[in-house]
Amino acid sequence: MKILGVPLEQSQTMTIQNEFERRVILLAALREFLMHA
Repeated sequence: MKILGVPLEQSQTMTIQNEFERRVILLAALREFLMHA
């Protein structure tokens, strides 16, 4: 599984930060989608 083109295995040392960043990105994308819908 890849997140933003980065293999998940290589970023397991930053799991918490990656989880947080993924949520932020998902929320931002959702907001953009809802605003432009």
